[in-house]
Amino acid sequence: MLPNVITGLQMPAKIRIKHGPTSGPKDKKYKSYYYKNFLPVTGPWPKRLYFVFKNRVMPKSHAFIVHTIAAILLHMEPSIFTKIINGEVPCHKIYEDEKTIAILDIHPVQPGHVLVIPKLQIDHFEDLPDDIYQAVWATVKLVAHQQKKVLGRSRIAVSIVGTDVPHAHVHLMPFDETKDIHRIIDLTGEPDYVALASMAERLAIKDKTDE
Repeated sequence: MLPNVITGLQMPAKIRIKHGPTSGPKDKKYKSYYYKNFLPVTGPWPKRLYFVFKNRVMPKSHAFIVHTIAAILLHMEPSIFTKIINGEVPCHKIYEDEKTIAILDIHPVQPGHVLVIPKLQIDHFEDLPDDIYQAVWATVKLVAHQQKKVLGRSRIAVSIVGTDVPHAHVHLMPFDETKDIHRIIDLTGEPDYVALASMAERLAIKDKTDE
């Protein structure tokens, strides 16, 4: 077993963090469990690290703890979104709950272009624990209704790309015609912070009854 890197933290029984040769543990009792549920990751340690990262074997209440420990062990850098969530970087927020946050894209394809982001930093959206995944799409629905109501656009385009920031997020872009969402955006340009602040105020969702 790896030493407990966080003093006093008692790891739950269903969460096992192991290190060892790539052949896996010798304990037959956990062998099939190990190969089925552990994700091998090459980290800074001399040997591979193995850790549970899937909702079906990890209690939901411990997902954030496990992710944090994994990030520490693998020297994962906080994403720009994690820094925003932690209040280290400013943003134009329109909605936040326990598991998600919705902010304006500072280089919008269309006015009111929103990013819905899980607070748990995971690169690929399909790797999100089920409860976080469902929370993201609940927020997507909430924000889309608000965008249509406030901006009067006929449709909301939904896109997941993920190549720009290694932290799962969903783009919501109001539009009327397909050409509206195929604009080439200059990502090096200075954001229009005045317009963003005004849009954030218009789209703000104080609670789920606002939409």
